[in-house]
This record gives sequence, structure tokens and C-alpha cells, in this order.
Amino acid sequence: QLGMNNQSSLSQAGNTDFANVLQTGNGNLSSVDQSGASDTADVNQSGSDNQSWLAQGGSGNSATVDQLSNTNYSNISQTGTGSTATVTQN
Repeated sequence: QLGMNNQSSLSQAGNTDFANVLQTGNGNLSSVDQSGASDTADVNQSGSDNQSWLAQGGSGNSATVDQLSNTNYSNISQTGTGSTATVTQN
């Protein structure tokens, strides 16, 4: 977290889960919740006042969120195995 007034909440329950949250803008919110195994989440919030919620319930899921401008909203929910989601907001 390099910006100001950013919030990040992360919860991982499975084995070999990986999450990366990078917040370089200001006033961003991010929440990642992974309950399966081998899930991967990557959130990049370089703009300001962005919101990202991510939940992956199965195994081997992958999600990427890039919020590069201001006041964007993203919500990803994946249940199952081997799902992939990518969100880019410029």
C-alpha cells in the first residue's frame, strides 16, 4: 500500500492459495476471500477510489483485477474448479 486511505482484507483457507494486492492510488478498497486450494488472486489498484471484491470457492481458480483509473467497481465470484476471470478497468 503506497497510497493513502487504502483498505485491504484477505482471508485464505485452502492449501497453496496465493493472493497479491497492490494499492498505489488513494482511497481504494479490496477484499479477497479464497476457501479452496491452489487459488490465485492478483489485484492492482493504481487509480483512486476503486472497490474490488473477490471470492473463489473451488480449486485451481484464477482471478486478476486491474483498476488503473478512478472510481471503478469490480465483483468476482467463482465456484468450481479451474475457472479464470480477468477484469481491466482503464
